[in-house]
Amino acid sequence: MALAARYRAAPVMLGSILAFLLLNSLAVTFGVTIASWLPEVFISTAVAILFAVFGDKTQLAVIALSSTSLPLAVWLGSTAALITTSALGVWAGRTILQKIPITLLHRISGVIFISLAMFASHKAYVAF
Repeated sequence: MALAARYRAAPVMLGSILAFLLLNSLAVTFGVTIASWLPEVFISTAVAILFAVFGDKTQLAVIALSSTSLPLAVWLGSTAALITTSALGVWAGRTILQKIPITLLHRISGVIFISLAMFASHKAYVAF
């Protein structure tokens, strides 16, 4: 959003798409590798802790999901979702962010990720 507020939308969007294609490929590969080394209960516990305390949770979600789900589906879904959110971010950076404070957006995303941490904790508890 910050980049789109300052620069042209097309280069910001293209850079986002290319970055997400690469990052999600790396995250899915890492998740599949972890799944072959560790039991699911350890992965779920680690994901719950990381969701609760870590800063950027997008890559953690992709790693976690790809360790327990179909990697190609996770890659396709996460890449499509991040491209869509980038498009929304570009739009918001050009329009909405000039009207609402970014701190409100940070609080909303915090609530969402706390909910994800609670879900992952429950999954770890059930698996244990």
